[in-house]
Amino acid sequence: MTGLMVRRGLRAALATAVMLVALVAGLPGSAHAAVSRGEIQYFWSRVDGEVGKQVSTFAYCPANWSVISAGAGNASLTGLVVLEDGTGVLASGYLSNPGAPYMPVVLGCAPTADLSGVTNVAILVNDHRSPAGTPTTFSATVKCPGGSYAFAGGGYFVNQAGSLSDTATSFLTNAPTPDGHGWTFSATALRGKDKLNVRARCMPLAAAPYIAESEFRIPNGQVSAGGYAVCPFPLVPLSGGVQIPSGGGATVWTEPVDAANPNPRRWYGLGGGNPNATVRVWAVCF
Repeated sequence: MTGLMVRRGLRAALATAVMLVALVAGLPGSAHAAVSRGEIQYFWSRVDGEVGKQVSTFAYCPANWSVISAGAGNASLTGLVVLEDGTGVLASGYLSNPGAPYMPVVLGCAPTADLSGVTNVAILVNDHRSPAGTPTTFSATVKCPGGSYAFAGGGYFVNQAGSLSDTATSFLTNAPTPDGHGWTFSATALRGKDKLNVRARCMPLAAAPYIAESEFRIPNGQVSAGGYAVCPFPLVPLSGGVQIPSGGGATVWTEPVDAANPNPRRWYGLGGGNPNATVRVWAVCF
């Protein structure tokens, strides 16, 4: 959604939020993973470019650390996905803020040695229906094995030659499934020309985590809405994301920790679209 300007200091005026927290099971602290909450550290980087043009970048955790969560923003985001070895992410998007023509990327990282039992799931979607080149909504969900929960998920498009697509639009969904066991990614791309890759990592937990959901509606006269999904203390997001079910145009922010307002218990999301469109922000809390 080129031209969408986001002023982070005006977030509170963007929408009136209805906060919903779905408590799936257990009490705070009842979900156990090999990695502890206190081990997760956050690292920021950025890529600069020209407004209206797509930029992309790889961002990495320190040596011997792996990605737990990832986010990006200040752009109409087209892709955000963990690398197969879990050491970093690929992020892409069209820069949309003339006052700040760059895309920041944030990684939540933890020691690789503590991620015991982690597995990867992935899917490739290639729509061969005619006519080729028709804009089509691509959507796919990957599911984790029983007892495991998705984290560090995401997706991206490539063209038939395997290069990053320059025709896919900003994603409308890049988020864990409501039960936390999978990951869904959706966006519009060109049939017969673009291929969708969706990937997530899966971590076994002894008990079901909390699923925190916040819902925001774009008010009349505005082009975006967003806010936080908040984990109950002392839980923190294992993963999180954004969904724009209808009337949306672009995901502009999705991130585990907001650099402007640091709080490790929140996942931030912002989406753009038509008035009255809904933006949902999710967090899987452990």
